Amino acid sequence: MLQCMADINKKLIGKFFTGTATGREAEKVLDWFETNEGQLYLKERINFDTKKIKKVFPESSAANRTFENILESIENQKTVNQALPVVSRKKSIWLAAASIAVLVISLSVFLAFKDSISESVNQVDQYTVYSTNIGEQRLLTLTDGSQIRLNENSSIEIPVFFRDDLRSIRLYGEAYFNVQHDELRPFIVQTGELEIRVLGTEFIVKSDDFHQTTLVAVADGSVSFGLSGEQPGTFTVINRNMVGFYNHTNDLFSTEHLDVRNYLSWINSRIVFEGMYLSDVVRQLGYIYGMEHQLLDEKLNELRLTANISSNSKMDVLETIAHSLDIDFLITNDRVQWELKTAMD
Repeated sequence: MLQCMADINKKLIGKFFTGTATGREAEKVLDWFETNEGQLYLKERINFDTKKIKKVFPESSAANRTFENILESIENQKTVNQALPVVSRKKSIWLAAASIAVLVISLSVFLAFKDSISESVNQVDQYTVYSTNIGEQRLLTLTDGSQIRLNENSSIEIPVFFRDDLRSIRLYGEAYFNVQHDELRPFIVQTGELEIRVLGTEFIVKSDDFHQTTLVAVADGSVSFGLSGEQPGTFTVINRNMVGFYNHTNDLFSTEHLDVRNYLSWINSRIVFEGMYLSDVVRQLGYIYGMEHQLLDEKLNELRLTANISSNSKMDVLETIAHSLDIDFLITNDRVQWELKTAMD
């Protein structure tokens, strides 16, 4: 006896597609599928599930072809069904119902797969944060083999997984980078509103709150830096033994040829000056140690310094410079004042 929809509830149909229906319940559902109402339900259910799966992966041409083949097979089966005896038609309905079951299972699998993809995307968007305290440094090795040494009082955000086309991290403070070369995946350091782009090189990045400046010193290779969101072609290029500065107050970029070794002093505990004017020495010290320097006598500008100082102590460096040039200095509220020795000294 044919059944009407009033006798076939959604729960029973659900049990049929999930394989939990009894033999009697399955026969009841199959009888209903032979009715015009049941045939319409089959068609609408297949179309509905197919659209849902396509929404999950709208760009998946392989998935779309698979679903189209299923629908085409069902349509072909319906045409053949019209010329078949009742027993064969019942088999055809089984095939149509089985096709829906395939779609239902596929949908659940695809949705689960989608969730796993979303998880992966979230993992790509997730960052691990590393921080250092005063007097502390930290050496990090990334998954691509690149190394980062984080200076004191700094922090860095590193993705759990790098993108296939990009390696990007965010820095707060100062760090040394030794980046592995990868033409297909540029390495980007974001700090404040700045972006430093590189393929493979050694360089220092320091956000200097005292001077309202971001400093990029290149020990090997070359990098480019500019404002995030701008075209990379407009970025300022810095080559080996050059230092780039961005002034956050007036939004100006500048570069200089300087001894980059001194900007690595917190790593190698060595500062080197070769015949450098004292005015340039103290300006460099200002960026290295984040302190303001002032020359109280014009004659100090004429002094040149040659020194190779092996120490990571700021006071040791200042005292060695003062002893080498036979001058004095006084530190007051993060300001170093340099002066000539008086006759009494």
